[in-house]
Amino acid sequence: MNRLAALLTVVAFALACVPRREGAPSPEGHVGVALAALDEGDVQGAATHLLIAADEGDQAGVPDGVLLMASVLALDARNPRRSPNVAARLAARYAEQAKAPWDAELGTSLYYLAIDLGASPVRPAPGGAKARRLAGAPLAARLDSLEQTVARLERELVRVRETLKP
Repeated sequence: MNRLAALLTVVAFALACVPRREGAPSPEGHVGVALAALDEGDVQGAATHLLIAADEGDQAGVPDGVLLMASVLALDARNPRRSPNVAARLAARYAEQAKAPWDAELGTSLYYLAIDLGASPVRPAPGGAKARRLAGAPLAARLDSLEQTVARLERELVRVRETLKP
């Protein structure tokens, strides 16, 4: 948690240096609230404020850390309102805006993790022509298939029990 807090502190400081329109909401204010929410264990609140900072940063320019952390928290299993679609969209933006190749790969990997967890693909996908398909069926699709199989087997079990009744 200390590395996360340090990253968000740096992002909050960087956002404070971004000029903004008079009267416009402050992206750095949202990052500060996100930091406080994380310190209190409120991942959902932190995710919400980082998403607002990322969206407001569209006009003012947003440091990469906000996009990255907003994407990560949109996938975080502790977030009751997690959203693979939001995570995929933010990760694609992060990959697209990355200045270093490893940052682009980090965003691309995070994007495909979101796709694996059920997000709809973003067009264009990060990685452009070198973008690859998932190695197998998405985890979300496999889980859905398993749930359908379990439901079918439960119905069959009920039918067999009914048949075996004296």
